[in-house]
Amino acid sequence: MLSKLTNLDDFLVDRLVRPFHLLGSAFAVLVALIGWLFGVAALLQSPLVGGLVLVTVTLLAALIFLGVRIAAETVIAVFRMHQRFIGGGPWDRVPR
Repeated sequence: MLSKLTNLDDFLVDRLVRPFHLLGSAFAVLVALIGWLFGVAALLQSPLVGGLVLVTVTLLAALIFLGVRIAAETVIAVFRMHQRFIGGGPWDRVPR
């Protein structure tokens, strides 16, 4: 495993984007769960504030999830364009 990470003849993007996407998605779910707990606790004090907290946290979790997905796809697209137009590996020469 360590030899794959230290090899400079290959890009790591294909192997690293998936774990970062999963971590970001887990973070979005964690934010939603914590926010929903605060929202339910706020519902006991004030129904209007609790409802607003629940709606706001749900939208925030969805935006975090979409942002992580868009960032992962952007990184993959940039490295695939680089591989197609520049070369197959980091040590290939730039064409003139």
